[in-house]
Amino acid sequence: MKKLSFILALLVSSMLFAQDFEGTIKYEINYEDLTEEMKAHASMLPDGFKIEVDKEMSKVTQPSPMGGNPTVAISNQKTGESLTLMDVMGQKLALKIRGEEKKEMEVKSEGDVDIKYIDGDEKEIAGYNCKKAILETKDGSEITIYYTEDLPNIDVSDQASGIKGFPMEITTVTDMFTTITRVITIEEGKVDKIKMEVPEGYDEVSMEEFKKMFGGMGL
Repeated sequence: MKKLSFILALLVSSMLFAQDFEGTIKYEINYEDLTEEMKAHASMLPDGFKIEVDKEMSKVTQPSPMGGNPTVAISNQKTGESLTLMDVMGQKLALKIRGEEKKEMEVKSEGDVDIKYIDGDEKEIAGYNCKKAILETKDGSEITIYYTEDLPNIDVSDQASGIKGFPMEITTVTDMFTTITRVITIEEGKVDKIKMEVPEGYDEVSMEEFKKMFGGMGL
């Protein structure tokens, strides 16, 4: 469960773009080498998500495979503030993180990831030339990223920050399955205004409150 939670956190984590970029990026997610246990739950795994970017604001939307409310992560690059809207076991929660908390999390995670850039290993994804990097985490996980330097820089997640380009393909190997997350379209242009507002029906919680609620479940 911890490995699965890490992957889902990776997909909906705060995304940081160059301040002059506006547009929509769509990713598809494919799974390989599923264990027998995970094959029984394959239909519950997300098959993609999209990112909308309006200068310093970004919004990640990941539909629910079961037809419920999507998971939405909104972040402000300038202030570091973020808001994640999620439906957890029937509870609609709005997890809000202040800029100061974000900085503290970044300081704590420093040194948790070792980035190695691989020369000579390149390929084309969605029309962009991409280079390869391998991220090794403290817990032994390995993430392979193909990134392009022709698009704005982006921090993929707190555990995997610092890539010097835009990640076009992310491969994560766990003991349950291998996840391949790949960009399928990039459309530059205006998007609907992104607002960091808690919708009606959602209960706002802090990070500490969220940990107390679900800490015992391995989230």
